[in-house]
Amino acid sequence: MLSRGGGCSQDRGASPCGRILLTVRPPRSWALAAGFLAAQAPPIGLTSRDLPAVLYAIFAALAVALFVYGLSRLSGLVTALEAARRSLARNAVARERDRLARDLHDVLGFSLSAVVLRGEPAARLNERRGTLRVHFNN
Repeated sequence: MLSRGGGCSQDRGASPCGRILLTVRPPRSWALAAGFLAAQAPPIGLTSRDLPAVLYAIFAALAVALFVYGLSRLSGLVTALEAARRSLARNAVARERDRLARDLHDVLGFSLSAVVLRGEPAARLNERRGTLRVHFNN
């Protein structure tokens, strides 16, 4: 067992190890964290001659460090995911606006073309009727 007074507690190596994992980029962070945890073995071994207790302390520190690292990465990933969701929503709204503008332009263009095409025969018919009226009035 680890000694309670002045011995190595389980979180002794976890906090600095977690900071190493958070501040240094992988794969260097993993090597530094492993080295830091390996360096914790001699101080733990000096206070406790029991090998299972030493290994337990090292693995407990590693587990706490990985837990802290995982939670902080999770927080960062949630933030990045939220930003990506907002960006996708903005892009979807912009695409829908563009589609609606294109559809409106096409429909109005088609409608105006149809009005022009229908108006030309009506104008010709009106001209013929006007000439017919002139012939009948004379």
